[in-house]
Amino acid sequence: KDYMLMGMPVITTEAISYRKKFIEGKCGIIVQYNVASVVNAVVKLLTNKKLLKEYRENVLKFILPFDCSNILKPNIERVLSK
Repeated sequence: KDYMLMGMPVITTEAISYRKKFIEGKCGIIVQYNVASVVNAVVKLLTNKKLLKEYRENVLKFILPFDCSNILKPNIERVLSK
C-alpha cells in the first residue's frame, strides 16, 4: 500500500484479498508465481507508457481510502469535538 500511495502500479499474485477490486480498478497486473510472469509484467508496464500512466492514475484513486489522513482525520475530529 505504501507504493500505491506514491502512484506505483502493483505487480502481484492472486494472493491479495482485494484482487477483484484491484483488477476492476486497473491498478496493476496480477501474475503467476514465477519469474517469467513477473518479467513479462514489468516489461509490459515499462514499454507501454499509456498503460503505465493509466495504472498510475487508477492506483492513486484506489488507495485514497487507505491513506492515513483519510482514516484518522474523521476519528480525531470526532474525539476532539467531545
